[in-house]
Amino acid sequence: MDETDPILPKQQKCIAALEQSLSDLRVKCEQTQCELQRYRRAMEATSAGFLMTDTEHRILQVNQALLDQLGYGPDELIGRGVETLYDRGSVQFYAASREHLSFEASLLHKTGQTIPTLFNRSRLQDDDGHPVGYATFLSDLTELKVVERELQRSREKYRQLSIQDSLTGLYNTRYLYEALDQMIAACRNKGTIFSLIFMDMDNFKQVVDTYGHLNGSRALKEVADTLRSRMEEPSFGVAYGGDEFVLVLPGFDKADASAKAEEIRARMKEKDYLTEAGYQVKLSASFGVASFPEDSNSREGLLSLADRAMFRIKESGKDSVGLSSG
Repeated sequence: MDETDPILPKQQKCIAALEQSLSDLRVKCEQTQCELQRYRRAMEATSAGFLMTDTEHRILQVNQALLDQLGYGPDELIGRGVETLYDRGSVQFYAASREHLSFEASLLHKTGQTIPTLFNRSRLQDDDGHPVGYATFLSDLTELKVVERELQRSREKYRQLSIQDSLTGLYNTRYLYEALDQMIAACRNKGTIFSLIFMDMDNFKQVVDTYGHLNGSRALKEVADTLRSRMEEPSFGVAYGGDEFVLVLPGFDKADASAKAEEIRARMKEKDYLTEAGYQVKLSASFGVASFPEDSNSREGLLSLADRAMFRIKESGKDSVGLSSG
């Protein structure tokens, strides 16, 4: 071939360009292989579960941490739909965008055990921005859930302590005021009723003077036990202060509340108190009853009227039940 043939330089240029493309491709492949190696090492090193899926969410790859977490072998997961790994009814979404999805769900172990898990899924795309699959990290939330339950129990415990009288175990006035406000609002909406019993121990100072302050406290605790034994939920008792108690009786009209007060009064009279301390002490109390909405439609009004009804009993001989006249 004539060395001056103009076609030859063109061929040489094409060959040179092809060789350069092949060289660039080899470099890119080597870089990709290095990236894949780093990715695989990172995937296996992480303590979190990891899986990769195609655009139809079929599993293509998983790491050992996820296999250990689920109790499966790799061949049992490859090709499965990722939605088969968790209880779809347990899903709670946290964040969602076009590229990322974060949600909590119960991961299903091979044995059927559920594992609370946080899923962080990111979309994978090629150089042109087209989606090619999804990468998902799965974090076991079991320990976090244990801590959350302990925290909730602690909150409930401290909440209970904040509304409970430490001596008697009955509710305290803080709870009483909150509960009465809620009950009044609910009864107004529903057209229902409730009653209060205000109760004050008779001659309790003599009990303290005779048997001492410690036994006086024990006696109040035993009286609280008597009250509890004569009430059923949703009724509840309150240590109002000193030797005074308040009983709240949802659904009770004045006649029902009066009968309940008489029942408690009779039980107190037949019971011996402080027997564990070696005594047989008889106790009595005076009672006042007020009802919503018959006597008052406010918390302060009900307590005041029940207190006044009780005080009239105190003045007229004690150990009886008085009714508010509204």
